[in-house]
Amino acid sequence: MKSTLALAFTALAAAAPSVSTRETGDELVWTGDIQDGGPNRTFTGKIESIYFQVLEANPSFVPNAVPEIEVPNTSNLQKRVDVDCNIFADIPAYADGIVDQINYLYRLGGNCGITPSCTRVSCSYDNSVYACSRTGGDTAPECARIADGASAILGRCTRNGKVWGNDAEAWRYFSCSFVRLPSF
Repeated sequence: MKSTLALAFTALAAAAPSVSTRETGDELVWTGDIQDGGPNRTFTGKIESIYFQVLEANPSFVPNAVPEIEVPNTSNLQKRVDVDCNIFADIPAYADGIVDQINYLYRLGGNCGITPSCTRVSCSYDNSVYACSRTGGDTAPECARIADGASAILGRCTRNGKVWGNDAEAWRYFSCSFVRLPSF
């Protein structure tokens, strides 16, 4: 499956709705198993708040293991065929803030449901993660797939602690954008 994962609001695919730093987007709808052998449950909100909703609903919830994610300490952009690091935004995301957001996606597992418009997946440290449907309908990719694409960009497109880029090998059904929100 191919699509676009971008670390800049200007990098969203043309077929996806645009994301501005002032739009909040629709809420993420997360569906997954929070208890061994139990039915899938559904929660809405940003991935961070969903994580705490799950813990409240099942204090014994065992999160998935999180792969070690390193923020590269480099000022050189690295080239790879499926990741384009030459997508620049006015306000790039902070790499350290993106790591926490990726970790929440891995910990929860399950599926991250997004609507036909842009959905705010996460927001912390003035960085906001949006996913936008490219099909005109709802879609629910595995949350770990969003995290995998974000990790690939983080690993290859971090420059001086800031990150932006485009992952052409992600999913064709939606695009994802990481943006830094201005402080108000």
